[in-house]
Amino acid sequence: MDKVAVVTGAAGGLGRAIEAALIGQGWRVAGADIDADGLDGMAAEHGAAFLPCPTDLMEVDAIAGTAGRAEDAER
Repeated sequence: MDKVAVVTGAAGGLGRAIEAALIGQGWRVAGADIDADGLDGMAAEHGAAFLPCPTDLMEVDAIAGTAGRAEDAER
């Protein structure tokens, strides 16, 4: 089982720093952000260790979808 963390604001400066630290420690990261292009850049940089999850945190269904993707990645 992989360790998976969900990082919100993943396409921004602090989110990117948190992702890099977690990935460096062996975690897989499900990055949640409304900026899909920024998430694609992170996926290109980190490969399979990063799961881009375009998410509008104002939408409950979108949050639930991101949580489900993170749970699936953990298996």
